[in-house]
Amino acid sequence: MSESGRELTAEQIELLKKRISGWLRQSRYRARKSDVDVDVKYSDIIDIYEELNYRCAYCDQSAGSPDHPFPIKEKGPCVSANIVPCCDECRAKKKNRGLVKFYQESHIDQDRLHSIIRDMLKRRGSDIIKQYLKGTFLGDQDDAT
Repeated sequence: MSESGRELTAEQIELLKKRISGWLRQSRYRARKSDVDVDVKYSDIIDIYEELNYRCAYCDQSAGSPDHPFPIKEKGPCVSANIVPCCDECRAKKKNRGLVKFYQESHIDQDRLHSIIRDMLKRRGSDIIKQYLKGTFLGDQDDAT
């Protein structure tokens, strides 16, 4: 996780993979306990990290644990589309708040917000993210008809 370059040593990658594995077990448990969708594979998370060169989706620093942009506590789904690499500093700032709140608090700019959402909508589980966003931001408009 060298700050000067984007290359990780084999040892750093192995440590990160162990951290991801533990995070995934905990996330699956919390999601089932919260009765939210769970459909994520370890290999999906590794693919996401590789796609983003092991960099934080929020600030482009070296990534640590994964993060749910839409948290489980807010009924965000535990699917590949709702997972991004996150550095420890951004994790501390974001805490357990959602992506939009993180943006509103000026921790990321609008271009970064749009980039994160675009990337999320390209991943497996994006249909569940779309349903979540529709329900969260538009309300249940089907009830109004």
